[in-house]
Amino acid sequence: MNDLFAVILAIALGLPAGVWVSSKFLPNPKPVASRGTFKVIDHYKDCDLVQYQYNMLADYKYFLDCPK
Repeated sequence: MNDLFAVILAIALGLPAGVWVSSKFLPNPKPVASRGTFKVIDHYKDCDLVQYQYNMLADYKYFLDCPK
């Protein structure tokens, strides 16, 4: 019975301590949008044709940005 209590106590105290330590010492990830570039390359009707490029890849995504 004492072994079960020790395991439960270790989990109850160790888990919050581990989360706190990892939140203090691990780096915060950057938002994805700050790593890429957006550029208006053309217009279609009332919309802008936007090119998105992720800096680390030679891959382009295109989308329309239209006013509502």
